[in-house]
Amino acid sequence: MKNFIFLLVIIFTFNSYSQTAQIKNIFVNNVAIPAGGSIDFGNNSSITVRFTSEFTKPNNLTIGDVQHSIGTYSGSGSYIPLITPEFFNLGINNTGFSGIWEKTLYASDYSFTGGNYLASRVEQTQGNNGNPPIIWNSNQVAINRSPIFTLNPTSLNLNCGDTSSKTFTVTSTSLPQGANVSYNWSYNSDWTGNNSNTNTITLAPTSGINLPGNVSVTPYFNGIAQPTRTCIVTRPPFSSSATISGNSALCTSSTYTISGLIAGQSVTSWSLSNPSIATLSATSGNTTTLTKTGNGSVTLTATITNPCSQTTTKSITLFAGSANVPGTISGPASVATGALVTYSVANVAGASSYLWYLPYPYDTVSNFNYSGQRWQKLTNSSSARTIQVYSGLGRISGLIQVMAVNGCGTSGARTMSVAHGGSGGGIPRMSSPDKNTDIKIYPNPATNVVNIELVDQNIKSDTNIKAILYDTQGTEIQHVEIINSIAKLNVENLPQGIYIISLDINGKMESHKIYVE
Repeated sequence: MKNFIFLLVIIFTFNSYSQTAQIKNIFVNNVAIPAGGSIDFGNNSSITVRFTSEFTKPNNLTIGDVQHSIGTYSGSGSYIPLITPEFFNLGINNTGFSGIWEKTLYASDYSFTGGNYLASRVEQTQGNNGNPPIIWNSNQVAINRSPIFTLNPTSLNLNCGDTSSKTFTVTSTSLPQGANVSYNWSYNSDWTGNNSNTNTITLAPTSGINLPGNVSVTPYFNGIAQPTRTCIVTRPPFSSSATISGNSALCTSSTYTISGLIAGQSVTSWSLSNPSIATLSATSGNTTTLTKTGNGSVTLTATITNPCSQTTTKSITLFAGSANVPGTISGPASVATGALVTYSVANVAGASSYLWYLPYPYDTVSNFNYSGQRWQKLTNSSSARTIQVYSGLGRISGLIQVMAVNGCGTSGARTMSVAHGGSGGGIPRMSSPDKNTDIKIYPNPATNVVNIELVDQNIKSDTNIKAILYDTQGTEIQHVEIINSIAKLNVENLPQGIYIISLDINGKMESHKIYVE
């Protein structure tokens, strides 16, 4: 075991004068140690010690060569150098020297029983007239190492209403065999339990409402108090799974109820974010009624309180009156014929759905019919603020219209004029979604020949299959029969544009779109 003490050693020619050696301004891990205090490892396995080592003498005292060394004293009192000694020649007209030293000390090098000291030593390099060297020892600062004590838990979250017992335990490391250890526990009257001087104690809150205080313990090692350990006791934030139910649209008046409260919880207040839009019939209790006094968005908030006086809030945002007119419609005003086109509006406050109209006449269908002449929208996806439509082959121009809808009615319409002739939208490349055959039509786009190939092995060879080519006006261009699962359409003399291939498979129709370059 190493026991380190820092020493200054100086050799003097004369010793009949007043000389002093001392250490001062001690810091442990950058924390100052008070004068007369000791160095303690605490919970640290190592510490950094910084201090000033100083030797003073009268300036008319000639000393000559001195040796300044830093080391430690062991418990038996023997000096063990730690840092290589430094040599000085003080001579005359010099009052001594001073320096700052820093060293890392390791707890494993020090005894639990004490007897370790930090010090400074100054020694003559040679004795005077053959006499032994003269030594000046500084003050000694005790280096203490104690076992490390840990309290578990160090923090405790007690939910409101929790009165179950809690066990607190102290564990120690590096405790010497046969050591005399005791424990002094401290807690307030909001805990109940049998006091103990052992390393464990079990306590229970006296009430589920009052938060008990922190629990602390001071270990005593060989009669010496060690640092106090404390468990911090807190309440976790209060939360509730309760919900507010009621209409999201406030037309005249509507009742709102909070449900899901557990025993002891209550609604202590209702509030509105904008009292000019609605009034409340009740400001506490589980139910309140809102009466519309204006138009616009408003947030209704319920404050829930538990038996421990903790609070949390639940809110619902309402819209008083009909929704506003939607903003500008986004999407192409000039569309390609037979194209899939997307239109949208920004979210409208208070709207629960949207109502879209297409240039008349238009169709509402479950699946797009790509050989249809009219505009089309889908039944199951036409109430959102974004809608995909089919522009049809009939080149119908007109208005795209959209209105916002909520429980109080429908807003005015936002319109957008659209016409055929542009490139807006995408040309669908897939057959009708209700097809039940596997058909390859290629190339697409085409320049000379379009191949139609049946690759579904379940189609019988004697099945009657016809393919008819139409332009976008619905005029038949040519037709062929599919023999041995393949047919060809000659398109090299057709004008550039979009064409429809209609397949008749034993009376079941499906359509495919191609583009001729």
